[in-house]
Formats: sequence, structure tokens, C-alpha cells
Amino acid sequence: MAEQHPNVPTRHCFDRLGAAVKEMKAKVVLELGTNYGFSTREFSKALRETGGRLYTVDINPPIDNWPQKVNFPVDNVTFVQHDCLTVDLATMKEAVDILFIDDRHTYRHLLQVLRRYAPLMREGGRIYVDDPTHCDGVLQGEMNCGASV
Repeated sequence: MAEQHPNVPTRHCFDRLGAAVKEMKAKVVLELGTNYGFSTREFSKALRETGGRLYTVDINPPIDNWPQKVNFPVDNVTFVQHDCLTVDLATMKEAVDILFIDDRHTYRHLLQVLRRYAPLMREGGRIYVDDPTHCDGVLQGEMNCGASV
């Protein structure tokens, strides 16, 4: 079950993201937008079971210094503080199994991200977009998280 934070409502999509990692036996997950690290934590836990690694990119440092406050190791997580549209992708040597987009929530930005990161995906990989209903009203997702693209 996803870790709860007192100021964040229950988000069942966190559990679904972890389940997707396990189901796919994912080895590489790329997350765009770290914030408080709620999805980061779920990815990290699930990737421990698959022997995988999470790369998470955010223009800001992790909020509330959460990596030092969790009760499990996050040594399978690489944090990159940078804009996801200008970060150097040359270091990504492996194909990405899951791309999780949870950063700027605008339609224009989402298109830029998809154009930039889709070529990194392995065949059969999955792209998830969080809060698609926030994308300038262009996308009308059935749920407010984890809509598969």
C-alpha cells in the first residue's frame, strides 16, 4: 500500500504504478517531476523486487528533504536536478521500461516531453501521465492519475 502523507489524499495510482513495475519486471523507470517523492518511493520499492533503477528528474530539489526521512533505502534512485527538456540524455544507456510524466501539466509541455522521451522507450514500454485533466483542458482523462498513453 502506498505511503500516506498527512497533507496528501489517498492516491491508489501509486499502488498501480508499483504493480506495473512488478508486472513488467521493469529494470529502468524514468520519472519526470519528483516533488515530495510519493510516486518515487513506490517506484523505488517495486524496483527493489525487480532489481531495477529509477531515474527521477526535477528542476527543484526534493521537497522537505524526504529521501533522508523515509524508512527504507533509496539507493536505487538517481536524482537529477535539472529541467527535463534540457537535461543531457546521453547518460541513458538502457531503454526505459516506464516513463512517468508528472511535472508541468500543460499540453504544450507534455507534447515536448513526449517528443523528447518517447525514443528512449523499449518496445512494449509504458508511458504514464499524471493529472492529464490539468493539461490546459485538452486531455480529459477518466481518472486523475496514471492514464496510460
